[in-house]
Amino acid sequence: MKFYQKKTLGILLSAALSLSLAACGNSAPGDSSILIAYFTAAENSGVDAVASASYSTIDGEAVGRVRAVADMIQANTGGDLFSIQTSVIYPADGGELIDYAAIEQDENARPELTTHIENLEQYDTVFIGYPNWWADLPMAVYSFFDEYDFSGKTIIPFNVHNGSRFSRTIQTIEELEPDAAVIEDGFTVNERDVPDAAEDVAAWLEELGYGLQTGLVTNQILDGAEGEIHYSYYLPDGYSESREYPLMMAMPGYDMMWFGEDSAGSNVGWRGFLCWTELDEDMIVVSAQLTDWGEKSARQALELTEYFVENFSVDSSRVYAAGYSAGGETMSQAVSMRPDLYAAYLHGASQWDGDFVSVPEEGTAVYIFMAENDEYYGSERARDAYEGLYEAYESLGWTPEEIDGVLQVEIPDNAYFHQRGITGNYHGGGNVLFEDSSILSWIVSHHK
Repeated sequence: MKFYQKKTLGILLSAALSLSLAACGNSAPGDSSILIAYFTAAENSGVDAVASASYSTIDGEAVGRVRAVADMIQANTGGDLFSIQTSVIYPADGGELIDYAAIEQDENARPELTTHIENLEQYDTVFIGYPNWWADLPMAVYSFFDEYDFSGKTIIPFNVHNGSRFSRTIQTIEELEPDAAVIEDGFTVNERDVPDAAEDVAAWLEELGYGLQTGLVTNQILDGAEGEIHYSYYLPDGYSESREYPLMMAMPGYDMMWFGEDSAGSNVGWRGFLCWTELDEDMIVVSAQLTDWGEKSARQALELTEYFVENFSVDSSRVYAAGYSAGGETMSQAVSMRPDLYAAYLHGASQWDGDFVSVPEEGTAVYIFMAENDEYYGSERARDAYEGLYEAYESLGWTPEEIDGVLQVEIPDNAYFHQRGITGNYHGGGNVLFEDSSILSWIVSHHK
């Protein structure tokens, strides 16, 4: 395949000049005031990252080096990722790419951009990442700075090199964007060190004041496969990428779902969210505000779970879920779709809308709680769910004692609620389950 018309060069390659490649990865939105723009030849080459030995392997996945650093920055800042792409199809072969980079530089080329920022005004801070090509910015990055005016914004460079670090690229950016505040203390890393750079990236960002926000983070939006997912989350104080945390996905009932901007954050005061943040053990806790309680929302719940597993320091053997009322209808479907993802699920005051067979096949633990006189669902739906799951476990040869370790049902009568000051609305009063430390402990005691 011919990528470009080769020209004769009167230039000798120099070991002092560097070239780095980067490739595709997952993207997701976060802090709406931060943009993480990056250029990689790989995302313009049309070849899979796995096909080239010039890519780094991080957590068993072949990814591009500049993109890998961009992902690390996003994991710590929550910024939006933006891939600078051009009409040029860059060579996948490293040697040919070195030649072509020199041709572009010699001609002072300006490759045509095919990706564009539609909402630049919302960003206060722009991280810009690139490989060091021939001691300069790639010419595509010149095109990027030609297209946009970053006056009044903060620009933070990061790059990947093979020995030349930044060369004069930061000064070049200052010249191209004289009315922007360009941070000279950028992050630069040798290409061979990229797989081990996460802690260095986190420390650098913390020094700059862009470290990952801990505590309660509200009103976030994930641009998912089936539309926007509105969510809030909690990161414990001292959160560090050097350790792994259990993850709880807590889905509220109908009154805390997404009904527009006025409903934003209505779920973060819910005990079904807060109780997990108050445990002695540090946990990452997430709560989405979805738009329905059917199959679409179940898929979105799974997408949000996978996003946190992939982008935060999560112990994948300790991913949990809790669903209440409409949230239980959603999460019972999600858990039955992907029981391999969850170690345990708390099903509160809801009907079971998922199947039964898949859950025992993965050994996912389930605790079912429903008031005897739940006004909305009635207790029979809780009994039906328990019996359906129990029979599915039995069919796989589990003993009663083994089933008891992974399946529990609690259907308290009115007296139980009266003792706790609840004398009516037993459906809403079922939220009292989130005050029961024995139930919470039972959930988080399970591991995959």
